Amino acid sequence: MPRHRPPCSTPWQRRAWLRTAGLAALGLAGCGGAGTDAGAPGGAEASAAGAAGSGGGTAAGVGGTRAGTPPATPAGAATGTMTGTTTGTTTGTTTNTTPAATPGPAGTLVYRNGSMGAVWRFASASGLSYEPGPLPFVRVGSVVSPQGQIINALERDNSGVSFEIRRLDGSLVSTQRMNRPFAIMTSALRFDPAGARVALSLDEPTSATVDDRIERTLVMRWPDGALLAQFDGWAKPVFAGHDLLLRHPDSGRLRLVDTAYSDRGWLADIRTETPMGSYSASDDGRHVLWSDGPLIRAYDRQTATAWVAAQRTVSDLHSPCLSPDGRWLALLTLDQASLQTLPHLFYTVVPHVLPFSLGRTVTVDSARHAFDGPLAECIGPMGWTLAS
Repeated sequence: MPRHRPPCSTPWQRRAWLRTAGLAALGLAGCGGAGTDAGAPGGAEASAAGAAGSGGGTAAGVGGTRAGTPPATPAGAATGTMTGTTTGTTTGTTTNTTPAATPGPAGTLVYRNGSMGAVWRFASASGLSYEPGPLPFVRVGSVVSPQGQIINALERDNSGVSFEIRRLDGSLVSTQRMNRPFAIMTSALRFDPAGARVALSLDEPTSATVDDRIERTLVMRWPDGALLAQFDGWAKPVFAGHDLLLRHPDSGRLRLVDTAYSDRGWLADIRTETPMGSYSASDDGRHVLWSDGPLIRAYDRQTATAWVAAQRTVSDLHSPCLSPDGRWLALLTLDQASLQTLPHLFYTVVPHVLPFSLGRTVTVDSARHAFDGPLAECIGPMGWTLAS
């Protein structure tokens, strides 16, 4: 896929334009305290009905339905165990831009489009791209462990689902496989803050002898893949600290499950959208963020407060991803430069990074918040690690 491009045709013109527009390397007004945030929220803020754990219903358990009872931890279950092979192959090309002049985000952001993966290091303001293995039909994006391992889902077959594990330089470490016959991934692989557990959801047969299918969330130990818990009728899991959030496939509401895998009830009245990466949570579990058209909404579990964290008028906002320190918000949205009516430009969605804090609404501006990464047409969830 081509990179997103400024309205200039030669490399030196593009670099000059990027410096002028403030897109290069997050050396931009509005980050690190410079600039102001314009406007009030562009729509009514979410009504958060009650603190976490309020509301009715229970999370469905093993072999249950969406209105069933919470599951018990499987005793000695290991049907999700992953096996793999290791390689040292290195791929990828690196592009550099001018380093940021002021303090800003730290660590590394990973993301992808339909054919390539990308890594952006904030310390050096440099990006690289790499070519991953065959992608699954469902675009589940890229995620990264707290230790700095990139995880990409691979093309599925009838015997199970597979992943590749890469270093932050794009080189391949290993491929891992889960033997889940006729399963289709319906979420990205999500890590807990310690990198010791992962969760994902699958659409798969209810059992080896029944053709009926079910949405099912698995929680596994990382990296050996031993199954720790299973939730039938729930999808798109996200860790909120050491707790787990599960999305109800019909209503989009979020259910809270604690570290003992006990059901703690609905999380306020949050209703999330269907696309991959439509919601996420902070590493400390305090903040939950979700897409709502041109808004990114946020909810503080500690104070039961909801507000609009980001807003825009020219395009929708997708794939919210908080930095590990909780001070910065990455999201995907249209690079506003591509709205110009010039024949060599195209509509392109790229990462934007903006400040995040309790009660603050930031109006997204590509000239201030986009960066010149190596990919365009970006899709799906992103991942952020402090590793570099």
